[in-house]
Amino acid sequence: MVEITQYVLLYLVSAVAIGAVAWYAYSHRKELNEMCCMMMGMTFGGAAALAVSAIYALDTGDFVWSMILGTVAGYAVGVPMGRMGGPLGRMEAVFAAPGAAFMGGMLSIMAKLYDVKLYTIFLMLVVFSLMGEMAYVIHKTVKEYHSA
Repeated sequence: MVEITQYVLLYLVSAVAIGAVAWYAYSHRKELNEMCCMMMGMTFGGAAALAVSAIYALDTGDFVWSMILGTVAGYAVGVPMGRMGGPLGRMEAVFAAPGAAFMGGMLSIMAKLYDVKLYTIFLMLVVFSLMGEMAYVIHKTVKEYHSA
């Protein structure tokens, strides 16, 4: 029971980090250019896919379903975020989600052989750094929009 609670907490922490930056991007959607939205499609699609796939594989040890669920999550988050800037943003999400889902599942299966606690801390730091950098890109793009 304790392990399940830990994995649910990881899902929630990841969802809050991704959701907060997604909300920030959505609230400034009119000020974002196509290149920023391409990066959003790739980053949001990849981060969601990585988090879902990695956590699912840690919990269950099932690589195939972690890839499938991670890819679906990456599409569900990345496509709408990237689409705000046009079809290229959507394409970035469609491309990034499967790769991140495959890597997340594979890395978690391998990490189960070693130090799972250290790996989960590192995984969350990766998700937070992805979202932090994406928030910075959005901020800079909005700032450029207002200075032009």
